Amino acid sequence: MRQVNAAFMTKLRWRVLSEKDCLWSRVLRAKYCNERCDVDMFTPRGVDSSNAWGGIIACADYIRKGIRAEVRNSKRTLFWYHSWALTKPLCMYTVSIVPPHLEDVIVEEMWDPSHGWKWDVFVDILPQDIVKAIVPFELKPGEEVGDQLVWEGSSNGSFTIKSTLSLIKDEIPEIPDSAEMMGLLHGLRLAKSRGYTRLIIQMDSQIVVNMLRKKAEKNQAYFFLLKECQSLLNCTHWSIIIAH
Repeated sequence: MRQVNAAFMTKLRWRVLSEKDCLWSRVLRAKYCNERCDVDMFTPRGVDSSNAWGGIIACADYIRKGIRAEVRNSKRTLFWYHSWALTKPLCMYTVSIVPPHLEDVIVEEMWDPSHGWKWDVFVDILPQDIVKAIVPFELKPGEEVGDQLVWEGSSNGSFTIKSTLSLIKDEIPEIPDSAEMMGLLHGLRLAKSRGYTRLIIQMDSQIVVNMLRKKAEKNQAYFFLLKECQSLLNCTHWSIIIAH
């Protein structure tokens, strides 16, 4: 029953995105999202949140896993953190650290209208097979029509409860180690930028915790990610507790 409820709440979230001109969608987005309409607009609120909104927020992972952007002018799709070229975000495939100044770029910013993709900017950050997957995509920055969201679990891109139940039942509960380290890296950068001095870090993976406590070796998995995380963790002005 919980899985069925989650599937229907995911459907409601999908409709908020896909039926953006409907009155009820506009009201919800005006109240909780400052009228935004994108996959990242769903954020928790305080005690003033309705039960419906709380349910929508609780299904955040399912909507992110099931949704993909069909790029057109790509003015809102994030290059690294939204699913557009593949079923997973490109940040899941990186072989080196994404430079801070490139973290939040949109797909359009990686495209030159005269020459196509700016390969020199990102080709060394992704493996060759992933780079090849980007080749067929062509942007049309001049178009007024924005990127279209499609549901990856169905054959025609439309949302279905059946495909969502499959997503919920078949999903792997463990977060990939690379994704967990990427999340840690973003958190550490944010803490550093805001001047925090005391950190309590809760990790899901004991493997990642053990890796962080040992010196990174060049032949080790996720070497670049691990080295960058350790560099930030070793800041002398921080008091850090890492727990599993």
